[in-house]
Amino acid sequence: MSWHEAAAQRPKYLFKLKLTNLVRSALCRVREDAWQGSAGHAACQVAEGRIH
Repeated sequence: MSWHEAAAQRPKYLFKLKLTNLVRSALCRVREDAWQGSAGHAACQVAEGRIH
């Protein structure tokens, strides 16, 4: 069982996304305070957004 399946607080979804111009633009629009997690080297940060 993978970590995201075993953890009690597992993410609701997990996917890979091709880094297109629309995705880059959406990432740039995420506010700094919207990111969750440590900003250290090799850290995992999470933010939610929409691509239109």
